[in-house]
Amino acid sequence: MRNLAMVLGLLMSMSLFADTTQVERVYFDGTQNMDNVQARTEVTRTEYRTVRVPSTCYRTEWRYRCTMRPGSCRNVCDRNRNCRRVCSRPQRVCRNIPVQVPYRCTRTVQEPYEVHDYFVDTEVTFNYDLSDILNGAGEEFTVSVTGKDVNMSVADSGNYLILKRSENIDSSARGEDLTQSITYDLDFVQMSKVKDALGAGVQDVSYRNGVLYFALGKGFNTKDFIQNIKVYNSRRFRSDVLLFDRNLTDNEMDIQTNGNQTQVSIDMTRLNVDLPSRMRVIMTSKYNTRGATALNAKESELEASANWIFSK
Repeated sequence: MRNLAMVLGLLMSMSLFADTTQVERVYFDGTQNMDNVQARTEVTRTEYRTVRVPSTCYRTEWRYRCTMRPGSCRNVCDRNRNCRRVCSRPQRVCRNIPVQVPYRCTRTVQEPYEVHDYFVDTEVTFNYDLSDILNGAGEEFTVSVTGKDVNMSVADSGNYLILKRSENIDSSARGEDLTQSITYDLDFVQMSKVKDALGAGVQDVSYRNGVLYFALGKGFNTKDFIQNIKVYNSRRFRSDVLLFDRNLTDNEMDIQTNGNQTQVSIDMTRLNVDLPSRMRVIMTSKYNTRGATALNAKESELEASANWIFSK
């Protein structure tokens, strides 16, 4: 119990002096160009001190112990092969044996504890691009600062794809204070634009006379989306061999709008690839984030893909 109490006390003392955390939230309603939050936290460091703690030690003592050794029997034969069984009597055997005896003692350990290292003043600025905002917004950004570590997340409305275009960090130290400023440049894209184009996936796939046909949703275009094509030599009993893997340019596709569909055709004979008699084609259409990080969508939610095998 004494050991358990000491461990619990040690954990409590360490938690009291861990790096402090401050959480701030900002609400973006679609009208403001920027927001700003500030936080002041503390960074600690671990030091060690030598302490003695109660423990259990063991010493070796010798005990005189006796046991009965059973007798043994054997066959004894003379020259004429007349045999008889001869047995010895049990014997009492005594000897000194070592025994480990516990006793109370103390041992020396290195106990960690946290001490103040320095304070951190953090300023976080959000710059919003409002060019694609329609009818307001409802996005809540959370900034969590622990020590000097900053984490930003968003609880989104589902109406916009939120893109982090850049993250700029500047810091300076003076005495026992670290000052750091972080700027996030954020863009907002109507989520309906992505879902309308990619939400239904790649449809109506066919291949005729060297031309690949397929359809995507309304609004697919080469400005906001990327079309990748992979061509494999598809072998029945061995692994496929990749022959072509590239994002296509605008002049390598024919794109036509037909109601709520965008029909795409690609002349495969113009792609400078030797088309095999049996080929696997993987078509991947994805939203072009232009190097930005999507804060509220997985990569799989921003693309549609199809995998087909064609034979001549």
